[in-house]
Amino acid sequence: PNVQQESTFWSSSLNNLIDYDYLSKLKYAGDFYLWLQFSKACDLKIVKSYIGGFKFHGEQLSSTMVGNLNAYQVEMRSMVAKPKVHQLALA
Repeated sequence: PNVQQESTFWSSSLNNLIDYDYLSKLKYAGDFYLWLQFSKACDLKIVKSYIGGFKFHGEQLSSTMVGNLNAYQVEMRSMVAKPKVHQLALA
């Protein structure tokens, strides 16, 4: 699942969870970093209404995401721990 960032609001207290120096070094997965940090403190609430939209622009990184997908995934994986063997085992 994806978070529609254009329609996302959060309490300003969540900003204290962000390491802005680390965030500034991320080229592709800064959004993933934000949601990862926020998810450690609270649950996502869904509003069933149209409150925002998204428009593609030619120079945005996501417009060339196919070419940048590997770099995005590398950044994402650097933020999360690899699962342990016992977490992968089926019951």
